[in-house]
Amino acid sequence: MPKIVDHDLRRNEIAAVTLRVIQRAGVDGATFRSTAEEGGFSRGVVPHYFRDKEQLISFVFDWVANNLIQDILNKAEQITSALAKLRLSLISLLSEDNNDSASIVYMSFWSQAVKNSKLQQQHRLNYLQWRGLVKGYMQEAVHAGDICNDININDESDILISAVDGLCIATMLEHEQFPYQRAEALIDSMLARLLTKHN
Repeated sequence: MPKIVDHDLRRNEIAAVTLRVIQRAGVDGATFRSTAEEGGFSRGVVPHYFRDKEQLISFVFDWVANNLIQDILNKAEQITSALAKLRLSLISLLSEDNNDSASIVYMSFWSQAVKNSKLQQQHRLNYLQWRGLVKGYMQEAVHAGDICNDININDESDILISAVDGLCIATMLEHEQFPYQRAEALIDSMLARLLTKHN
């Protein structure tokens, strides 16, 4: 009987291997050949699943983004406080390790997206998901009375998201000045100004 291959599983496996290559050698070093060597695949495996390098990198970014969103959702199911969910949706993008593979692929993707309209659109769609979570949890926190009800949720969520983006870069490139603990504390400080007086 012919061997049955789970194609989605294989693509995810290739994505995980490519992520390791990007972590070590950056996007420029993530070729079909380097991915195959890293994963112990035959040279024909990667091009069988991906048309070209751009499609591979695009898939990896989506894979990382979707895993992150799903991880937030899974953890949020165990939390009753909307404010805690909001905090989770922000700090989950920070890394305690400045060599974190997810952070590296995000920064690498941004550099590629600057000159690629397809990747820019992908970035917008992924951030649409993240913004949706942040805004939803913020709205819950307002309804729960934890956050002031006179705030502009769109503006405040965009401010927080932009701050997290900046802190992700800072913890990667200026790790001594912006260790994870300080970045986390800065997010808590930004959230504190939104709280109602009884908090």
